[in-house]
Amino acid sequence: MEGGAHLEWGRLDNGTLTAFYHHYYQGLPSQTLVFGAAYLRTWRMDPPFQLVLGEDVGLRGYPARQFTGDRLLLLNFEDRLFTPVEFATLRLGFAAFCDAGMAWRPGQPARPRDLRASAG
Repeated sequence: MEGGAHLEWGRLDNGTLTAFYHHYYQGLPSQTLVFGAAYLRTWRMDPPFQLVLGEDVGLRGYPARQFTGDRLLLLNFEDRLFTPVEFATLRLGFAAFCDAGMAWRPGQPARPRDLRASAG
């Protein structure tokens, strides 16, 4: 968890809070299971700053910057499969994933139906 803020004349400006968790389970042969969760929140950021969610920020399958707001929730699950095929220092592998996330603004409730998901 990390955060930061600018306090001026007793008013919180440009505040951020980031909480994240990543877990890698390597107890299976030639396979790694990965789970990730992240929550980001901002307060009174200078325009035009906003949190964005899409292909470039963890929600695969959606255009970059598809969703915007001052709050963001992102969940990822991956199943990474490794093959015995190796060339130099590279090893061939595959990954199946499922991502879900949402971004929302002040005054908008965070509703489960607004959660967007993708898999591949």
